[in-house]
Amino acid sequence: MSQIDATIVFIRGNDLKIGDIATSDPFLTARLSGVFYNTKVIDRTLNPVWEETWKVKNFTLGSDLYIEVWDKDIIPPNDFLGSVHYRFDSSDLYNQELLFDVMQKDGSKKGTLTLRISTSLTLTVEKYPSSSSRAIKIHNSPVAGTATGSFRPDSSLPSFRAYSMEMFHVKTVFGDKVQKYNQNYKPAKMIFSNNPASNLLRKSIRTQHNALYREGHQRTETRQVLKADEFYSCFDYGYYNNVRKEYTYVLLDECFNFSETGAAFFADFMSKHAMHSKAARVVRYSGEFRLFPLPQGGCCLVIDNGSGTYAPDKNDLPLLKEVLIANFPDMVVETFDFRDPKLNDYKQKKE
Repeated sequence: MSQIDATIVFIRGNDLKIGDIATSDPFLTARLSGVFYNTKVIDRTLNPVWEETWKVKNFTLGSDLYIEVWDKDIIPPNDFLGSVHYRFDSSDLYNQELLFDVMQKDGSKKGTLTLRISTSLTLTVEKYPSSSSRAIKIHNSPVAGTATGSFRPDSSLPSFRAYSMEMFHVKTVFGDKVQKYNQNYKPAKMIFSNNPASNLLRKSIRTQHNALYREGHQRTETRQVLKADEFYSCFDYGYYNNVRKEYTYVLLDECFNFSETGAAFFADFMSKHAMHSKAARVVRYSGEFRLFPLPQGGCCLVIDNGSGTYAPDKNDLPLLKEVLIANFPDMVVETFDFRDPKLNDYKQKKE
C-alpha cells in the first residue's frame, strides 16, 4: 500500500448544534492513523473559525480520518455535537477545500465543517510517523494549592498543577510489555487486592485523581506542543521560586500524567503513582523526572523508574527513552535506574 502525507486545515464550522443555552463553546478532536489533534475552544458561537493546521506523515492510503465536534463545559462531561468521517482512498494527489455534514448519533445531520485537505507521497518512510503537535492539559486545583501553599505563576491565587499530555507510539514501542503493580510492596497490595477494603481504597484514589484532573474553563488550560522546549515551558522548565522541582509521572497507552513530587499535599496519599494512573493495575512505565540545563543551552530530561507501586523493570528504560524521543525528536534524555548511585551524583553535580 502507498504511504502518504496529509496537511489538514480545520477552517470553520457552520450552524452547529446547540450545546448550552442558545449557543456552544465548540472544539474538535481528530484522529488519523493512531495520532491525535485537538483544536482550541471557540467560546459562545455556533459558527466557529479555527484556521488550525495539522500535518500527519507516513500513513497508509485507505486510512480513515475521524473528527468529533464537542461543546466545552465548565463541569464535565463535555457535550457531543456530532462527527465527521473521511477516508483517504484516492491515489490521486490533491489540495482541495471540502464541506462535510456533521452527523448526529441518530443518523441525522446538524451543521457543517469546512476543511482543506492536501496530500503528497511520503518521500522518506519514518519509523514513527509524526504529528504536528500533541495536546497537554494543565489542570489547576485551588484546593490542592491551598494544601500545598502553591500558587499559579501568573496569579496570587493558590493552585496546584497536574499535567496530562497526549503520547503517541507507546503501543508500538512497548508492544505487550506492561508494568503490573508490585506485589512485594505492601501499600500496592493493600490498594489492588480483591477485598472490600481495597475496593474502597481504589475508589478513594480515583476520587483523588478526578479532583486533580477535573476539567473546567477556569481550572484547565490546553496547549499544543511540538518541540521539547514547548513541553518544558508548560511547567516553567521545572524551576521556579529558586528551586529545581522533581515530578512524579506515569506513562499510559495514550498519555503521560505527572505533577510535582514531594508536596505536603501528597503525604496522605498511599501511592502518588496509583493516583496519577487512576488506580490502574498496570501501566506502561512510572517513576520520577527532573530537568537540568545543558551547557550549550536547552535542557536535559533526567528520568528514572522510582515507583514502589509499579516497580518498573530497569531493562525497559531504553523503551521509555525511545517513546520520549519518538514524540519529541529534539529531546535530550538520560535514563537511570532509581538505585543507580550515578543518579544522585548527577543531581548533585547539576544542581
